[in-house]
Amino acid sequence: MRITHTVERDIQAAAIVILKLRDGCKWLDAVADASLHLKISESTVNRACDEYRDALELLPDATLKQTTDIPDISTNSP
Repeated sequence: MRITHTVERDIQAAAIVILKLRDGCKWLDAVADASLHLKISESTVNRACDEYRDALELLPDATLKQTTDIPDISTNSP
């Protein structure tokens, strides 16, 4: 079960970073935001992006937003 939870968390982290970048956020800010939203370390977010970013970048925003479980993910929300 733990492995599944970790994969889901990592996919969410990478999705948040991608959405933030698409909104014009800088890399470090996007990683920090994902870290805060998910209550995980920035290094964990970076590892998640290394693993899933290439695949997730192909998805549209609407699909990425569904994976985040965050109602309004944008650079204007905390």
